[in-house]
Amino acid sequence: CQLGTTPLEPRQLLPGWYVAWMEAPGLVPQALPFHVDHAVESYSKPLHLTPRLIAPTEVVPGFVRVAADAYPWGEWPYWMQQREVTVAEYSAFLADLATRDRAAARARLPAALDAEQPWQLDPQGRASLPDDVAPDHPVLGVSWTDAMAYTRWWDETINPRPAQLWADLPALHEWIRGGHGGDGRAYPFGDIFRPGWVSSRFS
Repeated sequence: CQLGTTPLEPRQLLPGWYVAWMEAPGLVPQALPFHVDHAVESYSKPLHLTPRLIAPTEVVPGFVRVAADAYPWGEWPYWMQQREVTVAEYSAFLADLATRDRAAARARLPAALDAEQPWQLDPQGRASLPDDVAPDHPVLGVSWTDAMAYTRWWDETINPRPAQLWADLPALHEWIRGGHGGDGRAYPFGDIFRPGWVSSRFS
């Protein structure tokens, strides 16, 4: 439903999953998923969201802002990459590492999965990919320490972020907030998959 423009009159919503869409002139629109449970209906407990719309100059290219600060969780907002790290991007990390330490680059090669051929380094230090691995596929077979090493390299070499941000792997609660909305729903927008609302092969 469309509630209109602020200021809004109080309105009671039925229990369920919702997405609040907020926009203002000159600022980046913000979508906030939220859940109205039966406790709200029975005991009239209001849900307080405190969104902060940001300017276009604050946007980090290739990332989505998770507005965790809009909820009463006591958490900071953060940015999550819109997609997985690709084979080509991880290969660039290995090639750069090989120019300084070939043994370290070899130790960071992804592990072979199932019947895959293993990754190899050619004499020039470039990653030789298995036949069934495409450069634009998500990279698989990396450990947590491999992922952290890539993250640190990316942060030092090609990070487009503002000076006050840094790259890191998401913590469990950040992964849940970004992937599900934080209140038990299957997707950030509810329990029903909507292809037009996500970036996937089903879109």
